[in-house]
Amino acid sequence: MAKQESSENVFAEYSAFLAQISRVKETQGLTQEMLMMEYLKLAEKYETLLKSASRVAKMGDMAQRKLLKFKELFDTMRDID
Repeated sequence: MAKQESSENVFAEYSAFLAQISRVKETQGLTQEMLMMEYLKLAEKYETLLKSASRVAKMGDMAQRKLLKFKELFDTMRDID
């Protein structure tokens, strides 16, 4: 259950960040420096999200390989009977 809560917290963090970006978009009179700061925050969050997505994809690939091995083993055992 802790992993589920952890993933919910991650998505809550990104949702809050998205809300912050929406507020920035609506703000009038932002200086170039303020925009650069927001851009750097966005780039950092994107990098973190991309790394997380890559880890999830790798975990999914590993799980799929394991399932395929078990399926092959099961099929082999079924053919022996």
